[in-house]
Amino acid sequence: MVVAWDRPRPVTHAFQPGLRWTYKPDKRCRGIHGTLDLNTLPRYELGHLKPNDQARLDTGHTVSFTFLAVLSILGFVGALIAGFLGVGGAIIMIPLLLYVPPWLGFPDLTVKTIAAISMVQVFFAALSGAVAHGRHGTVHRALTLIVGGAAAIGSLVGGRGGAFLLVPLLITVIGVPTRVTIGSSLAITLWTATAGLVGKLLTGQIPFEPAAVLVVGAIPGAQVGERISRRCGVGSLRGCLAALTALVALRIWLDVLFRLW
Repeated sequence: MVVAWDRPRPVTHAFQPGLRWTYKPDKRCRGIHGTLDLNTLPRYELGHLKPNDQARLDTGHTVSFTFLAVLSILGFVGALIAGFLGVGGAIIMIPLLLYVPPWLGFPDLTVKTIAAISMVQVFFAALSGAVAHGRHGTVHRALTLIVGGAAAIGSLVGGRGGAFLLVPLLITVIGVPTRVTIGSSLAITLWTATAGLVGKLLTGQIPFEPAAVLVVGAIPGAQVGERISRRCGVGSLRGCLAALTALVALRIWLDVLFRLW
């Protein structure tokens, strides 16, 4: 690949489409004019990449299997929360994928990639969790069909909120039992996740490897979360839901305040 430019330009980040090598972000090419053949330059390792231990994340990008293992663990954690409390969709997965890999020293994922693979994780976590809760009779079918269908339509026209808002509303406003709310919330999330997943697939936005490893973690994670939920008392579940809702609300307000600042 040959790239041409007529002014100084920084060497780009590893995850810019089309580039298959990277220097450290603080390195810069200064005063270079004409053409630069990227294929003649050395490659630097991404994360913990080894010569014989690599897979591809996006077109032209190499990542280590260690990195993919971290993504699988994150998929497990997000799905465990979903199976446990019925809350754990994109509002949990996006921060995990956005902040944890760089904190561990791995390359950043683009926001577009995070949004796409999060949708895949949410779909399979909701499916696995809904099946697990349904085996114990805590999924209300009529509620799922009515609210899930409306939520799916809302997601297609840009409606947002998901289980983060749905679970407290079902418990406190409508008066649905806590365990039924958790199980039904996952089935409702499955509707909205299906609509979102179809859109991502049709537009070709989903990279296979990171999406697949998230699914590997998500399916058992939701099952484990359901088992934990079943063994907890209703009071404990309500307390955990209140704490998680407060933490998510706090994070949202902090984001808003930082942007205004």
